Amino acid sequence: MIKRIKSKNLLIFAGALLLSVLLTYVTVANNNDIQAVESLQLLNEAPLLTQNVKSTLNEPVKVSKLYHKDKFIGVVSSSQAIKNHIDAVYKEDYENDFPDTKLNLSDDVYFSDALSYNVFEDIDKDIIDYLDTNKLYAVQVHKYTFSNNAVIYVKNIQDFEKAEKAFLLNFVNEDTYTLLKEEKPIPPLTSYGEQVTHISVAETITTEPGTTDIENIYLDEASISTFLSYGYDPEIETYVTQEFDTVEGIASLNGMTPQQLVTINQGTLKSTDQILVPGMELKISTFNSPFTVTVKKDRLTQETISAPEPKYVEDDTIREGLQVVDVVEEDGYQDSYYIDTYINGTSQNSELQKSTVIKEPVQSVIRVGTYVEPKVGSGNFSWPLANSYVLCRHGCYPGHQGTDISTYGSGYGPILAVDRGVVVANSFQGGKGWGWGFYIKIDHGNGYQSLYAHMQGPGYLPVGSTVSKGQNIGYVGMTGATTYPHVHLEIYRNGAKINACSVLGC
Repeated sequence: MIKRIKSKNLLIFAGALLLSVLLTYVTVANNNDIQAVESLQLLNEAPLLTQNVKSTLNEPVKVSKLYHKDKFIGVVSSSQAIKNHIDAVYKEDYENDFPDTKLNLSDDVYFSDALSYNVFEDIDKDIIDYLDTNKLYAVQVHKYTFSNNAVIYVKNIQDFEKAEKAFLLNFVNEDTYTLLKEEKPIPPLTSYGEQVTHISVAETITTEPGTTDIENIYLDEASISTFLSYGYDPEIETYVTQEFDTVEGIASLNGMTPQQLVTINQGTLKSTDQILVPGMELKISTFNSPFTVTVKKDRLTQETISAPEPKYVEDDTIREGLQVVDVVEEDGYQDSYYIDTYINGTSQNSELQKSTVIKEPVQSVIRVGTYVEPKVGSGNFSWPLANSYVLCRHGCYPGHQGTDISTYGSGYGPILAVDRGVVVANSFQGGKGWGWGFYIKIDHGNGYQSLYAHMQGPGYLPVGSTVSKGQNIGYVGMTGATTYPHVHLEIYRNGAKINACSVLGC
């Protein structure tokens, strides 16, 4: 009897324990539902669209809430209905332009599940109208992600590949591009110039399917080229062509290469040699690319080797202030081979690899005069012209106080100082038909002065210059009052004019 009573008590205890566990589970479950409902109530903002509550429930049910830019649009009754509508929109509006892909909701449109005791009216049609009106659809296209975090979506892979190649052709010609892409050697330079030997892009790119709004999609090669040239939100300046403009000239004035100008003006420019007509509007902004393109160029150039400083040798047979060049200075030149580095078309570094002297420079040799010409005349006078004769003597007509001397033949010739001295005047007197015209006057420092008039132009020596006897001081002309080329010579002694022939011996 005792044993049976014990078994019965054990059974009762076990049943009580099981009941306790079940009650605890139910309590926890109910608490979880209550927490979910409380969570929903915290998020239960009023929907953007009008949506009434049809009834309430004793137990909460899961509902699907639709948001646009964190604004609650409404509760969706049938997610499948939304999906079916998106498929229909794709077939009707997008399939022709974007075949073999699919349409989704925009990135800023999303669903959020929650619990609710309410049963909401079905406003799926209003939600669909909202999606259509605001064009909240995104197309699945090709997503390109750069290692520097730049991202673009393109319609066609082929357009991106063409745009990428076109961008790189800003820095290298197509033949070299092909050789480098095929990893073939570049022939060495054999003449002056430069050539690309290396090109690389620092950024890596990954490609995958991506969904985005149609406004974010690069639809053609031209738009992709613009992005690769200028990045997001480009600020592009324009230039209207004028007469005689060239592609090369416009590019140079705006810090671009001719190929860069062609690339960013696809559809307007076809080649760097294109003839431009006035009125063409061209983009002229310099690059601000998401690509970092490094280019290395071999450059062979001829460089000048400057001649050394002249060698000066003193010579006491040459008047002080005068020089005689015995050996003429000549620059040499050398062939220099450089490797230049550019990043996005801007020069970064240049390294000289070797130089070969082709012609050595020549140092000039100059004899410098040390002889000092006396400033005082000898008193012995010579004629002012060679191979000459007296045209009109002192007083040959009333008022004539000089001696006119001309050369045989033309009358013209170099005018020579009649003795040593210092130039005290080099000027012009009178006008057309009167006066001395261009003249020069020398003080011989011994009471004598000489004046030479009717010169072709100003005297050859400035005031203050020391002249030697027989030195060329000008040229015969016909300035002032004269009807025939000659030099009008006046001699002064102690300030008074005298007959020149009295000291010349004519």
